[in-house]
Amino acid sequence: MVTRAKSAIVLIYHSYRDPLFQNLMMGYLKTIGESQGVQFHLITFEQEHFELSVEESLREKELLRRNGIMWYPISYHTSRFIVASKIVDLFQGIFLIGKLKHLSKAKLLVTFTNLSASIGIISAKLFRLKMLVYCYEPHSDYLVELGIWRNGSYKHRISRLIEFYAGRHADFVMASTKYVVDLLNKFKVNGSLVRAPVSVDENAFIFKPKGREKVRKAYKLQNQNVVLYLGKFGYLYYDEEIGKLCKILYDKIDNLFFLVVTSDDNEAIQKMFQKYGLPQEAFSVTGNLSYDEVKDYISAADIGLSAIPPTPSQKYRSPTKVAEYLLCGLPYITCEGISEDDIYAKKYNVGAVVKSFEEHDVLPSIPKINQLLKENKGSLNKRCRKVGIIYRAKSNVDQLFEQVFKKTYIN
Repeated sequence: MVTRAKSAIVLIYHSYRDPLFQNLMMGYLKTIGESQGVQFHLITFEQEHFELSVEESLREKELLRRNGIMWYPISYHTSRFIVASKIVDLFQGIFLIGKLKHLSKAKLLVTFTNLSASIGIISAKLFRLKMLVYCYEPHSDYLVELGIWRNGSYKHRISRLIEFYAGRHADFVMASTKYVVDLLNKFKVNGSLVRAPVSVDENAFIFKPKGREKVRKAYKLQNQNVVLYLGKFGYLYYDEEIGKLCKILYDKIDNLFFLVVTSDDNEAIQKMFQKYGLPQEAFSVTGNLSYDEVKDYISAADIGLSAIPPTPSQKYRSPTKVAEYLLCGLPYITCEGISEDDIYAKKYNVGAVVKSFEEHDVLPSIPKINQLLKENKGSLNKRCRKVGIIYRAKSNVDQLFEQVFKKTYIN
């Protein structure tokens, strides 16, 4: 077991096995814990579909202890009475944070996304902890614009109120895009506010020639240009519009093959693609991949797809997949107004931007997509990766985390 002099509490309103946490936060805990000599006390809210067996939990706890991380999993509550469930989660989170503050003498509470920050800001005020919010985005506005919540509903009002309170009163806020920084500046933020796009490890996400060869051989792909979609359908993403877009591209660009990797119902996605007229030999849908397989599939593709609908608040989001695409040397297709991805695509010639996935908005971008597909793969790969390192590399955010810890533990 690793024991370190400094202590910090980490609150994650996700399950330990949730890819969001594993891919976007765990790496920072290991890097910063070692470089800054910090013992982390990690709280996660465990959902049934990410449940670990007793043996798996014990094994993970031991591995984490070796990295200076003490793990405290607690139950995530859900029911028809959503407010009651969230109140239970709120109180169990506050209670555990208070207990850990007393035992560890922690000075800092680290929260990941607004969901954790909403619980965290109350705890930070109660127990006199400094608080960092990583990956701050106005999540409640997303849910309204995408029709999941009703504008002005009690869920929307309460969530929005707590989100902005957390953003204004946290000691450190890492905002996902420059637009979030501008938004929070309007509310006269009390703490330190920096732009920190969602990033991935540039040493892990690289182009893999052998992986490209392996995947293309498995799907019997020779000279086809592969369009990759890596992600979910519906909720915060386009749904059937993805099938429509693929059919438009298939009709307008020669020699395309569509590779879909999703945790959603594979059979339902296959039927949806067939419904929009894509022949079976022109696409394949597969399920969850291992961490290493993801890089093989990205390397096997010739262009990636980011499928976020262009509603006004989507400029505040920072899609992980674009970071993974770029660092593996892959250009991408995105809608206008998504994060800063559309700006980087145009400015640095690493992607094609469409106004929406409707045909009349896609057709003007066909020449640009064709141009990217026909460009020399080596030069395109290098350009995409170079932009990815500037825009979405983990090492950039590591430096921001280090600054927070140095300021917190300066004495």
